[in-house]
Amino acid sequence: MKNYTKSIIACFSILFFLSCSDDDSLENVEIAMPSDIAAKFTVKQDNSGEVSVVPSATGANMFSVDFGDGSEISETFAPGNQVEHTYAEGQYDVTIYAMNLNGEVAEATQSLNVSFLAPENLEVTITPAQTNPYEISVSATADNASGYQVYFGESEEETPVLLMEGETASYEYNDIGTYTVRVVALSGGAATTEYTEEVMIDGASGAITFPVTFDDATVDYQFVTFNGASFEVVSNPQLSGIHNVETNVGAITNSGNGYEGGSFNLGEALDFSGDNKLIKLKLYSEVSVPILIKLEGGVDGERQNEVSVTHGGTGWEELTFDFNTATKSYIDGSQGVGEAFVPTGQYGTVTMFIDGPGETSGTFYIDDLMQTNGVQTAEPEFPLTFDSALVDYSWSGFGGANAAVIENPDASGINTSTNVTELVKNDGAETWAGASQLLDGAIDFSQSTIISMKTWSPKTGAPILLKLENSTSAPDANGNPSVIVEVQQTTTVANEWEELNFDLTSFAAFDANAGYDTVVVFYDYGNTEGGTFYFDDVQIKND
Repeated sequence: MKNYTKSIIACFSILFFLSCSDDDSLENVEIAMPSDIAAKFTVKQDNSGEVSVVPSATGANMFSVDFGDGSEISETFAPGNQVEHTYAEGQYDVTIYAMNLNGEVAEATQSLNVSFLAPENLEVTITPAQTNPYEISVSATADNASGYQVYFGESEEETPVLLMEGETASYEYNDIGTYTVRVVALSGGAATTEYTEEVMIDGASGAITFPVTFDDATVDYQFVTFNGASFEVVSNPQLSGIHNVETNVGAITNSGNGYEGGSFNLGEALDFSGDNKLIKLKLYSEVSVPILIKLEGGVDGERQNEVSVTHGGTGWEELTFDFNTATKSYIDGSQGVGEAFVPTGQYGTVTMFIDGPGETSGTFYIDDLMQTNGVQTAEPEFPLTFDSALVDYSWSGFGGANAAVIENPDASGINTSTNVTELVKNDGAETWAGASQLLDGAIDFSQSTIISMKTWSPKTGAPILLKLENSTSAPDANGNPSVIVEVQQTTTVANEWEELNFDLTSFAAFDANAGYDTVVVFYDYGNTEGGTFYFDDVQIKND
């Protein structure tokens, strides 16, 4: 194998020299090594042992294949092409060589099974996606299988997905319904083994419960409108102020009629029997309008009641509806408005009017509806310790991740504090999934430009990206704040606390006086694999 490797590198080098001899433009250009090297094997089903190999890689412009049976390495060929080889029955380790434009070679080895027997012990795993109720993933394993064809059952003229051992195929359905997934395990001959399973795609059918974030793909966020209003869930189109992250929001459009609005019918009633008598929400409006929240659907016939708050028309504002104060109540349909009433029961419907008696038209955005007791009113400041009962540590998750302050699940080692932040990244989340928190003011870097963070990860080698933003800076091309600093570190231990240090001066555009007032944390940055990660004590490191 060493001699083969030397030969293929020499061959690649000659080709690289010839291709670059008349062009010196690549000198001093840093080009990444080829990565994500893989191959698709198609075994001809005629007992001939003929196999087509189609390599793929990121950053490769030439390939060659060591077939793993002692034969000569293939000639080099460009991406998008294939090479054919005839095997005897057996198990082979096929090595794919990939070269980039700088002539650097990377390799990966993949197992190939050539058998003329029918595959046996076929096992298929079908997994619903956590972030998309219309998506599933399929993996398969079997003895004597050279590969698998996967049919997802949405079309009669479907082209199957070719799946190799150890790979996963994902598919997103267009509509709800019941579909038959068929997996065909292939051999080197005509013999195959099949598996079928019915899957039900019910879409976003989950009931709405508080808090309402519009980011859970399994929830059917129905806002039942009336008197001309309309509603849809959209990606936040107004990234600014207290809501500058790319999450989903609810868009309420008024047509200009009086008493337009809509209702959330909850799957779990709001309980006002305790101290949690406040409803908070974020609302975007460019005009000053009254916003009314009405509690309806009393579980035991409790009186309907309402509170009104005025929005200042300054964009995103957080509004608090205090049901501890005297509110209007409704005794029954014939008696109209009754005396002041403080709710102590349970309510299954929350109704909202934007400029209820007026005729203001336009689109307004809402997000993060929550029930609270109003005690945690202070905005978080640096350092972030997550232990103050007087601070509202509300994280905004995005990209398929969410975060919340919880009791420390592993109070040991360097971190025995009471509370930490839990960041949950769902399987199949965006590579940039994470969570952000707006601070009460800009971070002071007069003592140090290094930020330390205690972290707990289920695995080593997980990239942790810490990003700071100036929330009031002009948006970039993606709508995010343009004044930022970001530094990445990597976990070195698993299932225990460690401290990671982020030297902000390593980021070329860092400016200690830039007014960074938002903290963003990305777990396992660049990957889509899910996981649960904890962090604590995000602070300036003074030593």
